[in-house]
Amino acid sequence: MDCVHRGGLADSHRRHVHPHRQQDPAEKGLGGQRPALVRPAHGAILPVLVLLLTGCSSQPATVTVSVGTQSQELSPTQYCLDGEPRFYPDAERPVVLRVAPGEPITIEVSAELAESGWQVQIFDETLEEQIGQVPVGNETVFDDITTSDARPPAYFLVVVQDAGSDCEGLSGAWPIGFVRER
Repeated sequence: MDCVHRGGLADSHRRHVHPHRQQDPAEKGLGGQRPALVRPAHGAILPVLVLLLTGCSSQPATVTVSVGTQSQELSPTQYCLDGEPRFYPDAERPVVLRVAPGEPITIEVSAELAESGWQVQIFDETLEEQIGQVPVGNETVFDDITTSDARPPAYFLVVVQDAGSDCEGLSGAWPIGFVRER
């Protein structure tokens, strides 16, 4: 998991991040910032076959993150729904879990999300600086990450759907925060 440590990520693999509109501090994440808008760097285009098989979705794909006895279904902050970009400015702020060092993190995504491809991006506690990423591909379950793989004790993981041609490359993003207790 050296790719998630600060400085261990090649610049060619970084994602372009756009800041989200400012919000009342009471509604903000770990470091007082809203989740960033995320666009995949590689601009992957889904094959026509996948688009035909998945069809139009009237609801965002599901993402569930589990650590130890804690399990949380995440809400997206942005998503391409029925060919239209959707932003959820009034969505709940990202969940933040308090975790012990070295605990395995399991991320489960719906088949729809897995078919399009996805990755896990690691951000600092303010959701400003991306410090790593792990491409997952088309798996529905990813469990090759622990709470100690990111160096800072407070950080965010953002599940990012690979973008298709719909919505001008906008992809779905589901953030969750972690505070590693000593």
